[in-house]
Amino acid sequence: VVDAELDSPLPGATVVVQGSSSGVSTDFNGNFTINSDKSGVLVVSYLGYQTLEVPFTVGQDLGVISLQPSSELLEGVMVIASVAIDRKTPVAVSTIKATQIETKLGTQEFPEILKSTPGVYA
Repeated sequence: VVDAELDSPLPGATVVVQGSSSGVSTDFNGNFTINSDKSGVLVVSYLGYQTLEVPFTVGQDLGVISLQPSSELLEGVMVIASVAIDRKTPVAVSTIKATQIETKLGTQEFPEILKSTPGVYA
């Protein structure tokens, strides 16, 4: 199983006999062997590529199976963050100014700095 555009192998592509739970994954070179006692259809899939259905007969060498890259895009993800503000939330908040860190705690490691903050266990 190879990439149709780059002709490079697709290791880990899934190959399943349609209508059964019998399937395998391709090796590092895109090769696979699957045992079936009757003819049927192989469903070949790989993340980011279009799924391909390949008819086969028992003992047949399928040669090279080429998968086309899928042009479907995933929907965008919106990340929203908020910060607790002093005295405007029921959550305890401590604000440490950069000057305080430099003058009082400048030579200490970060976990040690957090230990001096009320309500923080580091």
